[in-house]
Amino acid sequence: MALTRPPGHHATKQKSNGFCIFNFAAAAALHAMSSSSLHHHHPNLKVSILDWDVHYGQGVADIIVDFPNARY
Repeated sequence: MALTRPPGHHATKQKSNGFCIFNFAAAAALHAMSSSSLHHHHPNLKVSILDWDVHYGQGVADIIVDFPNARY
């Protein structure tokens, strides 16, 4: 589990957006899925990102769109 503030959920692959420069939520999810020790022991590891906010974080969706084991 990672609790981050700010999550950076508006920053996309290509640009910062909505005062978000880095997308910490997506970076943490991708790191968890690509970590060699986790991936070795759990090859079907799935990650869920719960963004507790009142609006859509398009940056997270943009970054994890190509990763079927990640859900937003």
